[in-house]
Amino acid sequence: LHEKRASVLDIDFDSEGSKKDLIIENLRKKYGGYNYVTKVQTISTAKSKKALQIAMRALGYTSEEGVYVASFIQAERGILYTLTQTYYGDPENNILPNKEFVNLMDNKYPEVWKIAQKIEGLPVGCGSHAGGVILSTKPLQSNSSFVMSST
Repeated sequence: LHEKRASVLDIDFDSEGSKKDLIIENLRKKYGGYNYVTKVQTISTAKSKKALQIAMRALGYTSEEGVYVASFIQAERGILYTLTQTYYGDPENNILPNKEFVNLMDNKYPEVWKIAQKIEGLPVGCGSHAGGVILSTKPLQSNSSFVMSST
């Protein structure tokens, strides 16, 4: 480890995608099974658009309405603005409030606004990292916290 990079050591290698499961299975055979070799779990969270769509669906609106309302959320360089940035703005990042969005939330969908704010950031799904595998010298337990966040 290096003081400027105090993270766990890793090994990177490339392999044919169709052989990935075979490689992981061989690692398990060699290093003690599932309790020593496991894939990395990813957890996805509700971003602003998804939070709005979930809130809309929960309140009985159509998915088309959810898509419409979510279309007011802008992105910069592939990164979505948060609900707070869209509604209130963010002077620090030169983001102005979206007046159309504010009007829509205040006048047509106030309940959606309340609920979506509570949903944003919550876990909404999990999966398996495309290439992340953990090899441990000690048995991994179900309460181990080897988690990489997903965007």
